[in-house]
Amino acid sequence: MASVWSQAESNGRVYYYNTVTKATQWTKPEELMTPSERALANQPWKQHTSPDSRPYWYHTETKQTTWEMPEVYKNALAQSSQPPKPQLP
Repeated sequence: MASVWSQAESNGRVYYYNTVTKATQWTKPEELMTPSERALANQPWKQHTSPDSRPYWYHTETKQTTWEMPEVYKNALAQSSQPPKPQLP
């Protein structure tokens, strides 16, 4: 099934356009996200890059920062990369 969302760019910034509703938004729609992006979308920890190109993580609720990847972030990444478990009858 083709997505109703398309990616566009304005002044070097990516945005998303819904071809059905004509809505636009800066955040990537869930249906365009990779499994990893979907797993991390609801995490309070967000990965950023420092001016010297080092990755760091920022907690959006507590405002805490760390250079080490938080365990919950690692777990979300690991779960998104595992194949789904088969359903037993």
